[in-house]
Amino acid sequence: MNAKKISLFFLTTLTIWSVSFKAMKKAMSEEVASEQRSEVRQRPIYEMVADMEAKEAAKYESELFSGEIYNQIYRERYAFLVRKYKYYETHWDKLKVRFKKRELKSVSGWVKQKQLIGGNFDYTNTLDEIKQTIKDKFMTMRQKGLIISKDRYEMIKDKYTGHLGYDLTRVWGAEYLKKEIEKAREQEGYGVPDYVIVADNPNVINIELSVLTTHFPVASKLKQGEAFTDFKKIIGPPAGNPKDHPKILEMGYTDLGPSDRQMENIRQDTETGKYYIVDTEIKSFRLKDYYTSLRDYSFADYARKRFLYLNKPIGEEKKINITINLKKQEGLEEEEREVSEIMSKSSDE
Repeated sequence: MNAKKISLFFLTTLTIWSVSFKAMKKAMSEEVASEQRSEVRQRPIYEMVADMEAKEAAKYESELFSGEIYNQIYRERYAFLVRKYKYYETHWDKLKVRFKKRELKSVSGWVKQKQLIGGNFDYTNTLDEIKQTIKDKFMTMRQKGLIISKDRYEMIKDKYTGHLGYDLTRVWGAEYLKKEIEKAREQEGYGVPDYVIVADNPNVINIELSVLTTHFPVASKLKQGEAFTDFKKIIGPPAGNPKDHPKILEMGYTDLGPSDRQMENIRQDTETGKYYIVDTEIKSFRLKDYYTSLRDYSFADYARKRFLYLNKPIGEEKKINITINLKKQEGLEEEEREVSEIMSKSSDE
């Protein structure tokens, strides 16, 4: 019995020691890793961006060769990039202003589309600036009654029967087209369906910022909420020949439907004769490169890689999840209580 107790005692002690040792080793390794990350962060941004790009280039170009070729390609590529990117970083503020001015002078209509459909920012903006732009946009939408609670939606869902899903760019695209139609004074002939965003919490909006495109980040997806539109109420034939609708094509809208000759995504209301554009996601618009020179493209490419280095979570290649906290709208809580009471009485009856 004593031998068993002694054996059990030593086994327990050994187990505790082993667990403690592993925990201590893990803590030490995490501390070392933290120090290494801190040391890496102390390197200039342009060096880190050049390092990452040079490694990718060397890996791609040396797949069929030896390690020595990889090192040679890396050194040459890094030396070239670090000189160029150091200039960009040293003159960042000046070049950023010049780039935005050139961008706005571009002949492409896609710049205007980007401003409204993508969210009105690019990779020269900081993440905080992007969040503030999105917040201002959502605040305006909520003031217009375009962001509502689920209880509120239950009271008006007979109108908003078309489900847009989680794609925010359908909302941004509709907003862009409405403004362009008004500007062209074509309100009598063309229109875009109304829409609402039904949020789990109208005061807190969680969205996905897509960083896949090389041109600019896109506020692309609702994480806790859905968008609805009244477009299913529009019953009528497709618009027909695109040549009969030059104004819509001038606005950069190109998603005419499965058969471009019929323009299925533009429907004519049988009651009013008005044409409605029913599909307004970002892919529905002309994707045109708006960089006026290779110099601008090179700077924009660096700006994107710089933005990703500073903001992209490890392992997330295509998106950044962000939370927008909206100020509580005055009178909103009282309105929501009234809505809840009405819904409660309706269910009791």
